[in-house]
Amino acid sequence: MKRLPMLLLAALMLTLSFAQAETPASTPAQTPVSTPAADLTTAQETTIRATGTESVSLPADIVVRTLCVQGSGDTVTAAQDKAEQVMHSLKDALAQMGISEHDAQTAYYGVETVYNYQYSKLGQQETASGYTVSIDLAVRLDDPTRVGEVIDAAIRTGAQNSYELAYESSEARDAYFEALGAATADAMAQAILLAEASGLELGRLVSVTEVQGDESTVMATSVSAENPVHPHLSVTATVEVCYTASHP
Repeated sequence: MKRLPMLLLAALMLTLSFAQAETPASTPAQTPVSTPAADLTTAQETTIRATGTESVSLPADIVVRTLCVQGSGDTVTAAQDKAEQVMHSLKDALAQMGISEHDAQTAYYGVETVYNYQYSKLGQQETASGYTVSIDLAVRLDDPTRVGEVIDAAIRTGAQNSYELAYESSEARDAYFEALGAATADAMAQAILLAEASGLELGRLVSVTEVQGDESTVMATSVSAENPVHPHLSVTATVEVCYTASHP
């Protein structure tokens, strides 16, 4: 009878041993990989772009007139001396008119060789006979009506009128900012109309881009020929906007 408990214990241990052998080895827990759901809104979105342009007119209150003086001589030095004599007389005349050196600046200096051409049986032959020095002076006036006075002074002193005339405005930058704001509003209004016409709902504003031209857009550009003494300038700004849009 004493052997019975021992046999029961042995049988129990054997059963446990078999049970452990049949249990599959545990596998390490795996973290589930979550795949983000497709952004259906983005997938269904498109973009709408619109461009707005606006111009602002303003009076010109600054004019720049370019005058030219020349001197000729057998040498560059001699030609330069003659040109500088005329330039000195011209600047004195401008100073008497109240135009400072700050508003009368040298814009160009050039030297040109003068040739004599001779033709013979051997062909054309050229020989240097002298030099011409040219100096341009840009005169800036805050009163466009004084252009005639400047030309008269140039004629009296022996300078030449180069016929180069440029108009500017001291209010050009403010006018450009005004045009920029109006162009932005125009572009946004066009985007709304495009969305409505296409049966789309306008979404978020993606970008606003100032379309750059050359610098003259800020300083301006077209001069009205109706009154050349009191011309009006026109500054223009262009803006492009981009919106997202989707079907309702």
